[in-house]
Amino acid sequence: MWAGVDQETTVVARFLAGPAAWGGLGWLADRWLGTSPWLLAIGVMVGFVGSFLLVWHSVNQQRPIPKRKPHTTATESEDTTRADAP
Repeated sequence: MWAGVDQETTVVARFLAGPAAWGGLGWLADRWLGTSPWLLAIGVMVGFVGSFLLVWHSVNQQRPIPKRKPHTTATESEDTTRADAP
Protein backbone atom coordinates (compact mmCIF):
# COMPACT_ATOMS: atom_id res chain seq x y z
CA MET A 1 0.00 0.00 0.00
CA TRP A 2 2.80 2.44 0.82
CA ALA A 3 5.14 1.40 -1.99
CA GLY A 4 6.38 4.39 -3.96
CA VAL A 5 5.20 7.00 -1.46
CA ASP A 6 8.76 8.12 -0.79
CA GLN A 7 9.33 8.85 -4.49
CA GLU A 8 6.00 10.66 -4.82
CA THR A 9 6.73 12.74 -1.74
CA THR A 10 10.14 13.66 -3.15
CA VAL A 11 8.57 14.74 -6.45
CA VAL A 12 5.99 16.94 -4.71
CA ALA A 13 8.62 18.46 -2.43
CA ARG A 14 10.85 19.31 -5.40
CA PHE A 15 7.96 20.90 -7.28
CA LEU A 16 7.11 23.07 -4.27
CA ALA A 17 10.63 23.88 -3.08
CA GLY A 18 12.00 25.12 -6.41
CA PRO A 19 9.50 27.92 -7.01
CA ALA A 20 9.42 28.80 -3.32
CA ALA A 21 13.20 29.13 -3.06
CA TRP A 22 13.74 30.96 -6.36
CA GLY A 23 10.63 33.08 -5.79
CA GLY A 24 11.96 34.01 -2.35
CA LEU A 25 15.30 35.03 -3.84
CA GLY A 26 13.46 37.06 -6.47
CA TRP A 27 11.35 38.75 -3.80
CA LEU A 28 14.47 39.65 -1.79
CA ALA A 29 16.16 41.01 -4.91
CA ASP A 30 13.01 43.02 -5.74
CA ARG A 31 13.01 44.62 -2.29
CA TRP A 32 16.71 45.39 -2.51
CA LEU A 33 16.58 46.81 -6.05
CA GLY A 34 13.04 48.23 -5.97
CA THR A 35 11.92 46.37 -9.10
CA SER A 36 8.81 44.75 -7.66
CA PRO A 37 7.32 42.29 -8.86
CA TRP A 38 9.52 41.42 -11.84
CA LEU A 39 12.31 39.46 -10.18
CA LEU A 40 9.78 37.59 -8.05
CA ALA A 41 7.93 36.45 -11.19
CA ILE A 42 11.17 35.50 -12.93
CA GLY A 43 12.33 33.61 -9.84
CA VAL A 44 9.09 31.61 -9.64
CA MET A 45 9.31 30.71 -13.34
CA VAL A 46 12.95 29.68 -13.02
CA GLY A 47 11.99 27.59 -9.99
CA PHE A 48 9.24 25.79 -11.90
CA VAL A 49 11.49 25.04 -14.85
CA GLY A 50 14.32 23.88 -12.61
CA SER A 51 12.00 21.70 -10.55
CA PHE A 52 10.50 20.14 -13.65
CA LEU A 53 13.93 19.35 -15.10
CA LEU A 54 15.15 17.93 -11.80
CA VAL A 55 12.12 15.67 -11.45
CA TRP A 56 12.31 14.64 -15.13
CA HIS A 57 15.97 13.69 -14.72
CA SER A 58 15.47 11.75 -11.48
CA VAL A 59 12.47 9.81 -12.82
CA ASN A 60 14.25 8.90 -16.05
CA GLN A 61 17.32 7.71 -14.15
CA GLN A 62 15.30 5.27 -12.06
CA ARG A 63 13.45 3.71 -15.00
CA PRO A 64 15.47 0.91 -16.62
CA ILE A 65 16.12 1.37 -20.31
CA PRO A 66 15.20 -1.75 -22.26
CA LYS A 67 18.01 -3.28 -24.27
CA ARG A 68 17.37 -3.54 -27.98
CA LYS A 69 18.12 -6.68 -29.92
CA PRO A 70 20.52 -6.26 -32.81
CA HIS A 71 18.77 -5.95 -36.14
CA THR A 72 19.12 -8.98 -38.40
CA THR A 73 18.21 -9.18 -42.06
CA ALA A 74 16.14 -11.96 -43.56
CA THR A 75 19.19 -13.65 -45.09
CA GLU A 76 21.03 -13.74 -41.76
CA SER A 77 18.11 -15.27 -39.91
CA GLU A 78 17.38 -17.98 -42.46
CA ASP A 79 19.04 -21.31 -41.98
CA THR A 80 20.90 -22.08 -45.24
CA THR A 81 22.16 -25.52 -44.22
CA ARG A 82 19.00 -27.57 -44.51
CA ALA A 83 19.22 -31.34 -44.31
CA ASP A 84 16.81 -31.93 -47.17
CA ALA A 85 18.63 -29.60 -49.60
CA PRO A 86 20.22 -31.32 -52.66
